[in-house]
Amino acid sequence: MIEIKSKKDYYKSLIKSSLWIVVGFLIIQMINPSFFFGTLIIFLVIEAILISENFTQSISIDALNVKIIKYHFFSKEEIVIERNKVEFKLLKKASFRSPGYFVLDVLENKRRIYTIDSRNGFEEEELIKLNDFLKSKNAFD
Repeated sequence: MIEIKSKKDYYKSLIKSSLWIVVGFLIIQMINPSFFFGTLIIFLVIEAILISENFTQSISIDALNVKIIKYHFFSKEEIVIERNKVEFKLLKKASFRSPGYFVLDVLENKRRIYTIDSRNGFEEEELIKLNDFLKSKNAFD
């Protein structure tokens, strides 16, 4: 069995992002106090987007199953998929705003069902190690 865990904590990450949004809200209020309701609506929409995102806590793989633990709308969810029904695809992506990062896609019938991003608390080396482990012929023998 192999398991990798995110270095980030869901609740701490959510609080940190929310604090930055509150700071932005307060700055806008200092600049233009008459725009309170518009700013409040924008704040609520951004918060709704933040809490609606999937946050992957860990992924573990044994001989039979792939288990992904994630958070969504403050609730912990567990996805269990049969190992022989999924494939994994590791991609290195680039962005003009940041250095390259890795994404590990979980595919079922050539369709992406889940994505694990190295920018969300997973180290690139862990994703590469996990991908290499899965690609090896004798991974579970």
